[in-house]
Amino acid sequence: MVHPPYSAMRELISPSASAQDVRLAARHGHLAIQTSRLAPGHIQANLLVVPRGVASDFELLCLRNPVSCPLLGQSSAPGDPYSFTPPGLFRPAVAGGDEAAVDIRKDIPQYNVYLHGKLIEDKTSVESEWQPDSVAFLIGCSFSFEAALAAAGLPPRHWTLNCNVPMYRTKIKLFPAGIFTDAYQIVSMRPYKSKDIEQVRNLTRPYVKTHGEPVAWGWEAVEELGIRDIQEPEFGDAVSFAAGEVPVFWVCLRRVSKSDLKADNVTGLWRNTSKRSHGCWGQDRRQGNGTQAGAYAHPRHHREAALQRREGPDTIVSSRCEECTVRVDSQLQSAD
Repeated sequence: MVHPPYSAMRELISPSASAQDVRLAARHGHLAIQTSRLAPGHIQANLLVVPRGVASDFELLCLRNPVSCPLLGQSSAPGDPYSFTPPGLFRPAVAGGDEAAVDIRKDIPQYNVYLHGKLIEDKTSVESEWQPDSVAFLIGCSFSFEAALAAAGLPPRHWTLNCNVPMYRTKIKLFPAGIFTDAYQIVSMRPYKSKDIEQVRNLTRPYVKTHGEPVAWGWEAVEELGIRDIQEPEFGDAVSFAAGEVPVFWVCLRRVSKSDLKADNVTGLWRNTSKRSHGCWGQDRRQGNGTQAGAYAHPRHHREAALQRREGPDTIVSSRCEECTVRVDSQLQSAD
């Protein structure tokens, strides 16, 4: 099958664009940009691929830190790049077609490849790095709720600047798990006026699988979180502030560095988060619009968990609140 180049990104920004449209564009080398705005209404995910020997450690890290690392799914079996658990994350491939619904080795615009905890290469395909014991994890990404903000007249600043969202390292440590012993919470930032923050919270609160509502806002939060310089993000791109705007912060997942690990013999793959050419990954789940998603009051304990650190090493906390999951999932439908 011959696939024409995606010369116009408006095809993928269109509300009619499916998550598979984005994956196929990346798979065939036609997409080399970060995926904010693409296939609006679909869940987007971060990707981490690790050897089977440390997969249980990373899964435990997610369960102990469900706000920072909301686990959406993982490989159905080590070495399988085509199927994920739980089932239903992706629409089945078209009957009689020659394209897999998903190929985790090729469906992201750019990957970071790590060896012994150090970044060694950026690649558009990791077929040669994929091993029989590779396990892929999908972690919810905050790009998922940005279409709801835009629909409400509150587009993120990085949309208007056509760049990546700024991300910052904080002084808040994640609870450790196995070899992941020294990881710190990362936050993404979107500027908004103080009068709009309550609406922003209401719109993003239901998206518990993709970090939910903001955990901090205002200029005082910069110091409270331990952010060194708001104009120099560690990841992504700096953005401008309009008069009356303040920074609004969401917890965020990012690459794993050697300093996060107590072992240095791990080889892993990570979706690129530091450059404009990074890519989150759309799943074939379509979300309800922002008005529907914000139509009920979500319990406050999700934000309190992030701020007061109620997750902990002594108890494995579910990455989803079952009371809320039913309601949020009721707004999700398979893409047409």
